[in-house]
Amino acid sequence: MLDEPGVTDIVLQDICGYDGSGHLSQAIDPNVTSLILKALDPENALAPKCVPFFAPL
Repeated sequence: MLDEPGVTDIVLQDICGYDGSGHLSQAIDPNVTSLILKALDPENALAPKCVPFFAPL
């Protein structure tokens, strides 16, 4: 967690408790993608949905 001006920390499991991804699998996580898109374009992006996600083995 960063405590710096202009930084927004998001704990993925606080947004979607069904998401079991770790740091590496967040690159392919649809929940992370929707949160990023919402942060980049809050007025036009779809609202993030909670999709159960576990990284493939």
